[in-house]
Amino acid sequence: MTGVLSKIEAPIPNDIPSKREVLFVLIRAGAIGFLTFYLVRWALRNADPTHQQKQSAKAKAMDVINRLGINKSIQLNEHEVMIASHLVDPNQLKVSWQDVAGLDDTIEQLKKTVIYPILAHQKVRYSQLIQPPKGTQRI
Repeated sequence: MTGVLSKIEAPIPNDIPSKREVLFVLIRAGAIGFLTFYLVRWALRNADPTHQQKQSAKAKAMDVINRLGINKSIQLNEHEVMIASHLVDPNQLKVSWQDVAGLDDTIEQLKKTVIYPILAHQKVRYSQLIQPPKGTQRI
């Protein structure tokens, strides 16, 4: 029986890793995670066909925001950037009513329905232009 027990009670190898091995495993796992994150980010960015358009829209939106004097630390989401890139600064327009030729009746209609109610909003309370949209409360 001693022959059988000696085979069973053979010394167990030391499977506990050293601190150095644990440190190297953690460093390798961190480096792999870091590289994977940036590789996937790069791949998704390059796979997006509208990436260049989004970047140019963001630059244009920030330019418009700066010209209008809005807080520069504002964070816009993708939809807001697209809307802001289409804003027009009224101070940069060099067009007047005299530049619109042959549309005197249309100009007068626009002035009566849009311009005058906004300028005289105290007198014209019935205009839908100065009313808040449905679903919002007036403060």
